[in-house]
Amino acid sequence: MSFASSIFFGCAVCFGDPNSLSSKALTMGVFFLFGVVAFVLVCIGWTAFSWARREKRQSLTNMID
Repeated sequence: MSFASSIFFGCAVCFGDPNSLSSKALTMGVFFLFGVVAFVLVCIGWTAFSWARREKRQSLTNMID
């Protein structure tokens, strides 16, 4: 069992100094990727909202005609 536990070591970022440059860079990278994912989801939501608004507007003009 001790052999199996010695195979799995954490990387230097996980078990290193939390104030090191590599830890700070990893944290900034995670925040950047979170921002990219959030931006894409907002764009998808805005597209769905604008399609729904356009459909409602078009159905109202079709009812008038």
